Amino acid sequence: FQSCIQKFEHAKSWYMEQLKVGVIKPIELEKRLIKKMEEGLIFQGKFDKVEMITGTQEIKVIDYKTGDPEKHIRALHNITDIFSPECDDYLRQLIAYKMLYEAGYSRKKVKIGELQFLDPAKKDIKKYGLQKGKFIHYPIGLNSDMVKNFEQLVLQTWRNIKALQFDRLQHFEKEKCGYCPYQNVCWQKNPYPYGSNESSEKILPISPAPMTRKIVSSEARP
Repeated sequence: FQSCIQKFEHAKSWYMEQLKVGVIKPIELEKRLIKKMEEGLIFQGKFDKVEMITGTQEIKVIDYKTGDPEKHIRALHNITDIFSPECDDYLRQLIAYKMLYEAGYSRKKVKIGELQFLDPAKKDIKKYGLQKGKFIHYPIGLNSDMVKNFEQLVLQTWRNIKALQFDRLQHFEKEKCGYCPYQNVCWQKNPYPYGSNESSEKILPISPAPMTRKIVSSEARP
């Protein structure tokens, strides 16, 4: 209950801060877009808000996020290679919005993707522009090369799915594996039962070979 109250207070503080700096009227809100890609892949997504960049005919896509921004800002600051396993998914998400929006509105180009965190920073980290108690707006410039790389990444992932190729991580990672319902496909013991974060069981791999699972749908929605 206290956590819900805190979330509400953060949201209220964030909203009041937006009123002080002024609110730009959105072009669109929460619209789902679809792009038909190569090899029969259908990619779809829904953005939070789209604004026109002041004084231009270019677009800014805004995505609202909850939770502590530090981990994401740190990763976004240090890793820009979307092929890297350490790349923050928020970067890939913003690139996906650019790809989707421009597929549907070819005359309007998405220049910026912006993450707006609805929870304040918990501590000061000057290197990443974090100030304790302050709300973070993190704009990222987007370009066509980023979209081309993202499309390549998506298509390669789609090919792996069709080939039933699912490489198991070298080691169990709580953050990546902790909520996966297919844990026991990759690991002899289920260290974190689906939806749980606690277990004292020893984690043992079944085998060093890549794991596979059956695909039950022919249409991918990354």
